[in-house]
Amino acid sequence: MAVDLHIHSKASDGTLTPETIVEKANRLGLSTISITDHDSVASISTAIDASDTLPLTVIPGIELSSVHQGRDAHILGYFIDFTQPVLQQNLDKLTASRASRAGDMVKKLQAEGLSINFGEVAAYSNGGAIGRPHIAQILLKHGFVKSINEAFERYLGRNGPAYVPKYVLEVTEVIDLIHSVGGVASLAHPGVAGTSEEFLAWLKEKGLDAVEVWHSDHTDQEIAHYQNLATKYGFLATGGSDCHGEGKSRGFVLGSIDIPDRIIPPLLARSRQVKQLRS
Repeated sequence: MAVDLHIHSKASDGTLTPETIVEKANRLGLSTISITDHDSVASISTAIDASDTLPLTVIPGIELSSVHQGRDAHILGYFIDFTQPVLQQNLDKLTASRASRAGDMVKKLQAEGLSINFGEVAAYSNGGAIGRPHIAQILLKHGFVKSINEAFERYLGRNGPAYVPKYVLEVTEVIDLIHSVGGVASLAHPGVAGTSEEFLAWLKEKGLDAVEVWHSDHTDQEIAHYQNLATKYGFLATGGSDCHGEGKSRGFVLGSIDIPDRIIPPLLARSRQVKQLRS
């Protein structure tokens, strides 16, 4: 049976509710999923409740942005105790920072002559963590761009006139935070980021547990490459579609990658080991 351990819901920048994700995953015959929203655990309880009577396991998860020496690194956390205060305290800080950043970006867009307001962006986020995709959707809605990609290319990307850097934790802080709540830390989509073997080796020394081998943007060659590096450095393997739902520019589809469920028991065993070390 297949699994999908990288999914985004309306709690961050996805378009699907957790109930819809669970229903779709069950219909596809997936055995295990994880909703890994950016800086948010708001969908986890609902997804677990929705799967209660189904032959589907929902692993509590999250995706956290981080940085190291100017290098972006997204870290996925699995089997986290999402009720721990230390996690929520950090998420509250990140959420507040996201909102402040979005407000600054809206002001820059207004200075460019684009008549959008922060209230619209906040409303579009549906109470979840606000991100650039929400601003892009508003730009698209008002006809200032013809696609989400154009919004990033013209305005919101690193070289765009409305770009504002976001506050993130250092990568070792993120790994430690995930471990502090009993989770397994996995590097997301290394092929997308062009992650080098040297950086992976350094992350192993800092406690990283796993690498996302399977991802919608990974080529067959990249899957083989990161599988080999995972074996070489003793990482566990994770994988997911990175589905954000319908209407998203990248169009990654839930359950669209053949990721074997044999990856789940080692992740669970590692989580239990982390919890024992922290107790």
